[in-house]
Amino acid sequence: MTEPAHILPETARSGACGQLCIGEVALSQLVEQFGSLLTFYEVATRAPAVAANRHGLVSYPGETASVSTAKAFAAVGLLRLLASEGLGVDCVS
Repeated sequence: MTEPAHILPETARSGACGQLCIGEVALSQLVEQFGSLLTFYEVATRAPAVAANRHGLVSYPGETASVSTAKAFAAVGLLRLLASEGLGVDCVS
């Protein structure tokens, strides 16, 4: 039997009122402020994944580049986050 995929961010937890929180913020607050559908990227979850990707490329003998996809969500905030992580961006339409 395979393990279920871990799809929640690293800081996901049940808050004091029983609501799902990411970090210190209840998701209901984010939806109230920004509406839904809501897409977010949590740095506490992304940073280890980016580091693991880079570590995996170290032993490759050829030239490498760490690249993330923007797909249909090429928002300025996401592009700034990717740049701050030193990632290239694959923009696909």
